[in-house]
Amino acid sequence: MEISKLNISIGAAVQLCGMVLLVALSLAGCASMKTGGAEAGSGQTVWKVRDQFVNVVPQERGGSTPVVANDHPAMVSSAEIRRALASVVVVMPGKGAPAPLFSETELKVLEDAGVKGLRQAGPDEDVTFAVFGYYSTLEGFLKETKVTTGRMFYQDGRLNLILGIVHRDVMDNEDRRLYPFVPGSRLKPSAIDGRIAAAAGGVPFTTKRPDWLVFSPYSDAPPVTEAAQPRPEPDAPVVVPAAPSQKTPKMVDRPANQPKSLEERLIILNGLKNKGLVTDDEYQKKRLEILNEL
Repeated sequence: MEISKLNISIGAAVQLCGMVLLVALSLAGCASMKTGGAEAGSGQTVWKVRDQFVNVVPQERGGSTPVVANDHPAMVSSAEIRRALASVVVVMPGKGAPAPLFSETELKVLEDAGVKGLRQAGPDEDVTFAVFGYYSTLEGFLKETKVTTGRMFYQDGRLNLILGIVHRDVMDNEDRRLYPFVPGSRLKPSAIDGRIAAAAGGVPFTTKRPDWLVFSPYSDAPPVTEAAQPRPEPDAPVVVPAAPSQKTPKMVDRPANQPKSLEERLIILNGLKNKGLVTDDEYQKKRLEILNEL
């Protein structure tokens, strides 16, 4: 009897030790996954909405890249950051026309929270971000959510922007631990989609790498224009008696920007559904929106 009790006690102890070990390994795995999920959770959070963030983080260290102190805190203005970031366009594969790198929604976040981060950061800290832009598709019937990430800092009076992700589709069911929003890195280039270019009339910039932009120093002075030269007086026109005019009926053109009628919108929506370009749920939802306008 005593031997049986002893065996039972030993078995219970072994099971208990196994459970403790399993819990310890689980906690260690979660901790390593959290730290490996990159910088989104490290440093100081300036702004965060769900998966979007603006953080102040330590500079990266390691590799052969020397660590250079930043010009931080940077007393920059919202207008300076907005004008620089609005000067960048991206040409995506398969799409001829360039698109702004940042939408209006993203610019508003970065000119606010991004500026706060640059003013708070120390010489050994950068500002990282992940922001969402909302882009129309299928003739404006649907909107796609895309994420852009990056790292910002000032050196030698110039804004540096290192991109990590450019216009990547955001899936609601993604596990962010497996698909983190990683900002750009000094240590290695990012494999970004598309080609970065400068917008006409924007702030000029140079590139250290395809993903690393260095903007020219900001100036809020108005552009210099040449003084207008006085125009010579025209000769007096010769007055010729006008021929009697014939009245012609006025042609009333339909304005180009006149919104489509409800019937036209329903026909377009039905055509998109027949071509398989929208799902049944999207069709029913948009159809109900149009009918509610009656």
